[in-house]
Amino acid sequence: MDIKEIHTMRELKDAVRKLVKEVGGVKRAAEYLGRSPSQVQRYTSPHHSDELGVEQALALERHSKTMPVTQMLAQLQGGAVLRPIDHPGRATDGFLVRYARAWQSAVRIHEQVAHAIVRDPEIAPRDMPTISRHLHETIACCADVLAFLHARQARRGDS
Repeated sequence: MDIKEIHTMRELKDAVRKLVKEVGGVKRAAEYLGRSPSQVQRYTSPHHSDELGVEQALALERHSKTMPVTQMLAQLQGGAVLRPIDHPGRATDGFLVRYARAWQSAVRIHEQVAHAIVRDPEIAPRDMPTISRHLHETIACCADVLAFLHARQARRGDS
């Protein structure tokens, strides 16, 4: 196994560990999967080669608010998982509220990038987590607008 493969395995184990924590810990994850707690513990341990299968990850992610394993797999392939942000009152928000939220988020990312570029034309590593967080928020807000439009089209029978 080369260094890149080791790094990838470590990232996947970290994502599985996060997922197990989100569903309530090793015992709860074991119940959801029909596995022993020791088996689930091996899935999360960087010292064991046991891997959580895709079907098992999906089963756990159904009990989680986030999708850390799915997101990690998408990231490893240069992709991203789009999921609308869960806002209070979101179900009653109309198109314009959602659209405005997406624009507000886009403005925040533009401000962050502008401030970062003023300090350093090449975005500094210290700025990357904040910019990344704002980009993810903006993408999620746009996904929320898109999901709203798709739902509206489905109700009206539009294609």
